[in-house]
Amino acid sequence: SDTGGSIRAPASFCGLIGLRTSHGRISLEGAMKLAPSFDTFGWFAGDIKTYELVGKLLLGRDPHQHPLNRPLSIGWLDAFVSGPTEAAEYARVKAQAAAVVGEPTETEHAFASSPDDLYWCFRRLQAFEAWQVHGGWISAGGHGLGPGVDERFGFGRTIDPKTVEAETARRAAFRSEFGKLLGNDGFLVLPTVPGAAPLKTSTPEQFQAYRERALHLLCLAGLSGFPQITLPLGSVDGAPFGLSLLGPSGSDVALIGLGRTILDAARKV
Repeated sequence: SDTGGSIRAPASFCGLIGLRTSHGRISLEGAMKLAPSFDTFGWFAGDIKTYELVGKLLLGRDPHQHPLNRPLSIGWLDAFVSGPTEAAEYARVKAQAAAVVGEPTETEHAFASSPDDLYWCFRRLQAFEAWQVHGGWISAGGHGLGPGVDERFGFGRTIDPKTVEAETARRAAFRSEFGKLLGNDGFLVLPTVPGAAPLKTSTPEQFQAYRERALHLLCLAGLSGFPQITLPLGSVDGAPFGLSLLGPSGSDVALIGLGRTILDAARKV
């Protein structure tokens, strides 16, 4: 499942196409839960033709029956790329996409919550749900959870009901605001993650810093339940770097179609 980004991020890292589907669009019956209000199905493919065929089989017809023809861009999201090399490559692939689907309307759209507030909203609610699902098993001990994983589950144990109530309200307000921003015809263009995959020689502190930066980008689709597709358009130092499109709930097939239009045009360049 893509709960926090486990379809979109590895797809970007590996030069693949990956879609986080609209929450609840595809049944997860029989799958192991992590954080049910965030868990969504997704799949990988190396070419858009295969991806589109699988999408039509799994998704059928979009319930969102409006063309997506109004690209948008939010400045503070674009600013989460890691550095000047990444920023230059993101600008290049963003322009490449814009040549096909139109120049995004730039906005510094101020949601009621700040980027950090949205990040922590995701972290707290996701961790709380994960602890509700797996806390009993983890508390029994002896499972050898690795560094980082153990701490993230432990964080979920500390989230109290009052915090859950407040963050649930924040999430609902954000989803409403984001839905109004996109409307029926809008879609957001954004970096999938801050750059190429972090180096295996990175320190634990560097991995954590990258993870936090990435989740600032990835959490919007999780909090809203809206679909997001990453496309293998860019590279940084020879490693893949994806561009994402995020649309209204139920626009999954339309996003795949936009992705095909962009990737087909990119192959002709």
